[in-house]
Amino acid sequence: MANTLTVSLFPIHKDVDHTHIVSAGEYIVLDHFFRNMIWIDKHASIQADLAESWNVDHSKKSIHFKLKKDQKFSNGEVIKASHVISSWKYQQSKGTATHYDFSLIKSFKQMNDFEFEITMASEINIDLFTSLSQPEFGVIYNPEKASDYSISSGPFYLESKTENEFHLVKNPYFISSGKTDKLIIQRQGVQQDSFEKLESGKLDFYIPYTGLSNDDAKKLSVSKIASETRPNIGFTYWLSLNPDLMDERERVALRDNVALCMNKENLNFGGWERARQLVFPNSFGAMSEVEMKGLYTTEGKADFGKKTIKFLSFKGFAFNEQIQACIKSLGGKVEYTTYSDQKELSKLIKENSYHVVLNNNDFASLNVLKNFKWAFNESRPLFFLGKYKEKCLNLIEEGYRESDKLKREKIVISLQKTVLENALAVPLAYKRVIYLHNKKIKLDQWPMNFPFINFDKI
Repeated sequence: MANTLTVSLFPIHKDVDHTHIVSAGEYIVLDHFFRNMIWIDKHASIQADLAESWNVDHSKKSIHFKLKKDQKFSNGEVIKASHVISSWKYQQSKGTATHYDFSLIKSFKQMNDFEFEITMASEINIDLFTSLSQPEFGVIYNPEKASDYSISSGPFYLESKTENEFHLVKNPYFISSGKTDKLIIQRQGVQQDSFEKLESGKLDFYIPYTGLSNDDAKKLSVSKIASETRPNIGFTYWLSLNPDLMDERERVALRDNVALCMNKENLNFGGWERARQLVFPNSFGAMSEVEMKGLYTTEGKADFGKKTIKFLSFKGFAFNEQIQACIKSLGGKVEYTTYSDQKELSKLIKENSYHVVLNNNDFASLNVLKNFKWAFNESRPLFFLGKYKEKCLNLIEEGYRESDKLKREKIVISLQKTVLENALAVPLAYKRVIYLHNKKIKLDQWPMNFPFINFDKI
């Protein structure tokens, strides 16, 4: 197979920026440019990467890193402690990171070219270690050209980009077991003819995020070229209901009526599944039938009285018409607006002028608690929390401090119930991710139980 891979993932903003990642597509592209302290293997275990070792001191507030001495940027320059420190200080100066609050790092101390120490504002918990594998903690060559990516510490560097594609080339100094020399990532996401492109060899890998059509499913079953991999990864789609613009009676009525509408829908198409809670069934943090009982009533008890409800949704979402009809059934008028990508959504939702917003997030991964924290992040909020913000954030912090897995899961359940019982969200549907790829591509090195897509592992 050729050493160039052409892939289509999710719609990706043209100007990706690791200091403010707002979509899964951007995360995947950026993950290829960075070397991190540690990485998470397919069993969700922490493994050394750039860091040779690390030690947490007795106060549990400082951590000492020792770097490997033979690691290089794509231009051949050795990666040193000063590069790591300047990279993280740059994140602090920006203050826009989605997946971690860099202000929690109180100070830096460099011992020599390959050893340094960070001191945290509070005790170190599991969140720091899992975050160290994120692109935000990646090492950049020059903070003054931080979003250039033509020199990288990771497995690939950015050779060029066009209106439609990112062209990535393998870092010759990055030790890798992968055989991919060049990676072409299409920006616009899956097109209608993606399956035909896969069959013809014009495309090697894609994620049909709008689902696999019945026609393509039939073609796949007899294809000699295309193959399917179904990881335990997916997204929950829900409506966020704004408590600043709707009172509790209105939110409860809308929550219950939308739930009734969705219960009547036939979801046997495109890989959809009906969602009655935010996390995936049988996953960490899922509520039991007993805990779910009584959460929804049989019908709404409010009338919107001709109130205009501003509804913000993704243009291609399968159930937009049904949601609008449900709002109108309560007497409300609908002002319908769509967003094109996560960056636009982030901007619009912060305006706080929408009553109802369609959102989605990965609540199928191992670290559901962290995904809730991401969803509550003020730089890219996915819930309107209103007066419940303090309670939700306190539950998250309590979860991070809890080392016992069963107790931590109970906290996640309590967090989810707080959101649903107070009608801050209406779960709509689950969408499992499907990987469609050339049969010659082997994904044995990829974890199948949490978001991880890195073409260096092929």
